[in-house]
Amino acid sequence: MIGPAMTSVTATCYRRSQMYKYWLEVAKTLLALLTHFERMIVWIGLVSGWALLLPIIFSRFYDIVARQYTDVQSNIVQYIEWDGFFLLICLIFGFAYFRDAHARIDILRGRFSNYFKAWIEIIGIAVFVGPFCVICVAYGIEHAQAAHRFDEKWWIPFADGWVKKTIIPIGFSLLLISSAVILLRNVVFLITGQGKPEPQPPEDAHTQDPAIS
Repeated sequence: MIGPAMTSVTATCYRRSQMYKYWLEVAKTLLALLTHFERMIVWIGLVSGWALLLPIIFSRFYDIVARQYTDVQSNIVQYIEWDGFFLLICLIFGFAYFRDAHARIDILRGRFSNYFKAWIEIIGIAVFVGPFCVICVAYGIEHAQAAHRFDEKWWIPFADGWVKKTIIPIGFSLLLISSAVILLRNVVFLITGQGKPEPQPPEDAHTQDPAIS
């Protein structure tokens, strides 16, 4: 009686071990794929930052000096400042979320356990961030289509108004992708218990391989 029972227990443990190894390999593959999405969005954020931040700074500097010492004011300079800031904010939404740079109003999160942090992030993305991004993308596309129908113009030569308004759905699409990546990483963390809950602050963002070792 003891022999068959021990054999059954051993077989069950072996199956569970094999199942765990299988899901661990699935998690490794998934995290490797998610890392490619992160790199793409981080690249977009960094390029946008360097391409737009300098014109914003110089246009603001020129505007201040011109107001202070001359009576010359240029609407073009103000347009560069306003639209540059608008484009920059929209294009770094996703990058900022990966680096945990979005403002958080809670003061208790730092005291929570890693598992509780992961659950909070998953629920927040599923209930708030995800639906909000979908709504913004839908209305942003509709807004851009309306600008195209009415042939709205932009101050940039040979550029129509719908080009600028298309940045709204693009920006929130990047944030939606970032949210999906972070949600899936937290799910993997809860299942495997390895790694840390996402997102990580900048000082911890690259201290470990994104894939499970």
